Amino acid sequence: MSDQLKWMNQHMVLLKYRTIGELVTSGGYKLPPKYADTVQNDLFVADFIKQLVDAGAVRQAINVLAYGIHRRAGVWWGLCCMRDLAEELKEGTLRQAEQEKKAREEQEKAAAAQAEEAKKKAEKEAALEKEAEERWKKLEKEAAATMAKLQEVKSKFTDEQKKIYADVMQKVDDECVKVTGMPLQDFIRSMAGKETEVPPKPEAAPKAPPPKPEAAPKAPQEADDGDQELPPEMRQALKEKALAAVNSWVMDPTAEHSVQAEKIAELISDEPEGMLARTAFWSFGNLSVAEPDGTNVPVPPGLAGNGLRTALLMAMLTEGGTRSPAERAEKYLAIGSEVVCGKNNWTVPGAAAEAAPSAAPESPEMTYRKWK
Repeated sequence: MSDQLKWMNQHMVLLKYRTIGELVTSGGYKLPPKYADTVQNDLFVADFIKQLVDAGAVRQAINVLAYGIHRRAGVWWGLCCMRDLAEELKEGTLRQAEQEKKAREEQEKAAAAQAEEAKKKAEKEAALEKEAEERWKKLEKEAAATMAKLQEVKSKFTDEQKKIYADVMQKVDDECVKVTGMPLQDFIRSMAGKETEVPPKPEAAPKAPPPKPEAAPKAPQEADDGDQELPPEMRQALKEKALAAVNSWVMDPTAEHSVQAEKIAELISDEPEGMLARTAFWSFGNLSVAEPDGTNVPVPPGLAGNGLRTALLMAMLTEGGTRSPAERAEKYLAIGSEVVCGKNNWTVPGAAAEAAPSAAPESPEMTYRKWK
């Protein structure tokens, strides 16, 4: 378990419910079946959370704390976690951008190396071709001189000598053809590196078929508002507005701020920030707070706790960032521990910080404190 959970020996002064029995009957918490036979109703909520942490059941501990913590403190806990998530995602984006930049630089470096290698290869081939051309010219010049000298000698031949020379050269050519498949002069040229055959012309590349005419764009179909995907910029702006609305509710949990939180939650309920804004609305305690007739529809037990639990779970499973869901769970539980132990509280602008209850003495009867 992370060192961030050193809070385990501290008093959870901001728990709203003292025992598991109270948490189930009044807080709407449903005890998982696996704990039904081992967890008694008189077990302190704080002790149950510690047992879960010791067993490595971090997410289950978060669930219990989400149901058991004082509603305003719980929303503050969620807000702290959402802010932590935003910073983590920002760091993850920067890290990803740095990795992409490094990958591009490596690709550019590799491409430059390949281009340099291709250039050197082309220069080497050009030098070899030039050398071969010069050697061939030299051989041609020497051959021409030799032929001129031979013609000079042949011009002095008698008719009988000319006939003997022609017969000899014919026999030499015939024998050369048998051995090499070509007359003597052709063989000499091939040995000098000069091709006697004209290289075939490269086949013309097949012509690409003419591009098909683009189909006329279809008229956009009308879609329900719920089917329209929000642009990333708008979604990010709504997430920031949701957190601002939650912060306003925590600073001053009035009916007005509750309604504002619910309105923004309607627009972005599929994001953890939107779910937290809805949790703030539920935490006010009146589902009809926006109705002008002043009716009071109490929030069902456990609804706010379930909303907080869901918001934290959505935050844990958010893509991107630098942490795994398990690492986020540990971090969020550590933040929740600071809140429930009274070590992390909000400050109302223009007023002194709201004082949390002092730590309770080490007595079973004093491990539970309600903070109103």
